[in-house]
Amino acid sequence: MLHRLFKLMMPSDDGFIGLFVEHAACLVEATDSLHGMVSNGWSHEAAIALAASEQRADRAAEKVYRLLGKSFVTPFRRSEIRGLIGAMDSIADYAEDVAKRSGVYRVRSFPAEAAEMTACARMCVELIAEAVPMLSAVSKNAEAINTLCEKIHLVEDEADRIYDRALLRLFDAGRPTDAVALFALEKVFDLIEEVVDACDDAAKVLGDIVAENA
Repeated sequence: MLHRLFKLMMPSDDGFIGLFVEHAACLVEATDSLHGMVSNGWSHEAAIALAASEQRADRAAEKVYRLLGKSFVTPFRRSEIRGLIGAMDSIADYAEDVAKRSGVYRVRSFPAEAAEMTACARMCVELIAEAVPMLSAVSKNAEAINTLCEKIHLVEDEADRIYDRALLRLFDAGRPTDAVALFALEKVFDLIEEVVDACDDAAKVLGDIVAENA
């Protein structure tokens, strides 16, 4: 209640919304590169593209934290701003980790389920990128934001089903001589799942923001 009163009494710095939009654009780039790498095979070029997107996302996140440090009034609770940018930044971090681990483990091609999961990640990020500009008018856009969040939750559920199916296929097909390759692929799948889970975390924070501020 007090937070809402302060927002009514004092001007709010809407620079946060622009930075969320900037960060979301980096996530679209990152998950697009991730999906391309998983679909077409690991390469140094793909890994470099993912690293560049992650670095741009980091810079956008740093701007958010700097603005948070110098802003007396914020459009939402500080914990909500930290939670949203933290979840969004984790998406970029995990996407880059997929490329890094694949390089270390010498994974050069991926099962079909990996491409299906990265397609889910890309879809979730596109939904996040659609939602964050709407934070400039939460009350007006509450229903639309909640609808986008629900879509993200559904896509994350589908990614979980694909992940379970992928692990079953991996270990059904595996033989003792394939132990190292199976370990590597399982770790890569775990990281791709983390990408989608981070999208779901961001959607939960968006839902909290709507519930608190609409």
